[in-house]
Amino acid sequence: MGMRETYEEKVETRLKKLNAQIEELAGKADKATQEAKVKYDQQLMEVREQRDAVQRKFEKLQAAGEAAWKDLQSGMNEALDELKAAIGEAGSRFQ
Repeated sequence: MGMRETYEEKVETRLKKLNAQIEELAGKADKATQEAKVKYDQQLMEVREQRDAVQRKFEKLQAAGEAAWKDLQSGMNEALDELKAAIGEAGSRFQ
């Protein structure tokens, strides 16, 4: 397996883990009081929008040629890190 395929596999794994964390937060939001649920749902919507943007970036990376792929790789890493931070921040508010 080449470096590119290995990297794409790692990204897919990270995205799956982040999606699982988002769904876990959604479960907590469902158990919240109505007033808190409104706030949590807004935060979840924002996190899901960010996740969708990361997914689109990943799809662009997968479709890119070799030269562009290397350029997109650092942006992909940054987008994943930002999504992870947003999920963590949302999760801390759900306590």
